[in-house]
Amino acid sequence: MKIIKSPKGTYGFSFHTGRLVPLVSDPTRTRQEKIERKGFSTKKEAEDTFISLKIKYSKGAVNSKMNIATFTKDWFPMHCRNSTQGKELRKRTADVYKDILNKHLLPYFGNISVSELEPLDVERFIDHQLSKGLTKQSIKHHYRLLSLVADALVRRGFLPTNVVKLVNCPQPAKKTKSELKLSVLDHEQQKTLLAQAKFEAENSTHQELFRKLQYPLIYVGLGTGVRLSEALGFKWKDIIEVERHQMIQVNRSVDIDATLGGVKSGAAYRDIPLSPELYQILMAHKKYLKELQLASLSWEDNDLIFPSREGAIWDGKNMSHQIRNIFDRAGVPGSFHTLRHTCITNWLHTVQSMKLVSTLAGHSAISITLDRYGHILESNTLSQIDNLYATMRLITK
Repeated sequence: MKIIKSPKGTYGFSFHTGRLVPLVSDPTRTRQEKIERKGFSTKKEAEDTFISLKIKYSKGAVNSKMNIATFTKDWFPMHCRNSTQGKELRKRTADVYKDILNKHLLPYFGNISVSELEPLDVERFIDHQLSKGLTKQSIKHHYRLLSLVADALVRRGFLPTNVVKLVNCPQPAKKTKSELKLSVLDHEQQKTLLAQAKFEAENSTHQELFRKLQYPLIYVGLGTGVRLSEALGFKWKDIIEVERHQMIQVNRSVDIDATLGGVKSGAAYRDIPLSPELYQILMAHKKYLKELQLASLSWEDNDLIFPSREGAIWDGKNMSHQIRNIFDRAGVPGSFHTLRHTCITNWLHTVQSMKLVSTLAGHSAISITLDRYGHILESNTLSQIDNLYATMRLITK
């Protein structure tokens, strides 16, 4: 793309569309179609118009009167059943997407023809959302879903290219090191939380099932770094022995509607070592559940390690609320996800291999681990340099 500035200070451009059109002087002959525009007051205005026209005149685009609202009504259910990863979307994800479509994307883009979506429309939408006070993180979610819609339009021939990707997505500000540290429990806080959970478990009745299982559940969070949905999906058959080491397999998770489903991504299927202490705690918990099952007349045997009353699957939202309550009672800030951050941080302080930590965390790429926990590596590097200097001093003595 070449934008030309005229002597008058205005901007313009020209390009060939790649199509042949009849000559005005002799309709039996053809020439290459050329589009030319002049008189733009700013270079940005000329660039936006150029991109819009380039898309409009690109070969292969299919003109259609169907609007984006009609298209998504047909496309979205199919995408939920067979997403970009070739599998059904989790209900939680599908519900979030549906909410974004109905509240944000369709009110703005719904009446635009599927073959006329332009980068300028996307830019104006982003600016509109920012002016409404939405966070950049929220707009980033909207951008990603809009890009999926545009990809589908390209596959069906309505657009020659994904126009959404021609527009920069707002990037949320990264958390500062001090903010990241606040999302991790220190040694004393971990100790306090576990002590509170253990005390409540030992002083609760059989009717208070949550308080009985909160101690092993919190210990699992601190010891394995799993997400709450993954922990609630654990079954006893997932505990296996590998070369005399006890491991727990992450094979499933609990969805928002309290049903068992797949995990977040392919990388989330993983085996995590259990410490001897955590394994013993889980075995004691298994013994307690067995007693509870024998005393029940309507126990639903799902083999779950952390079942709700009568052996059913926990509602994740309710469990998350209960976990926050025990944090409050212990006087420790956080939620179950804080246990995940804390566990991964503990691993990074002790394990040398970043790849291993990334695998145990279930991250789809090592870059995700580096992006979220890189500040820990910096502190580790400083301590390693101190150790190196200490070694050098010993050598020189």
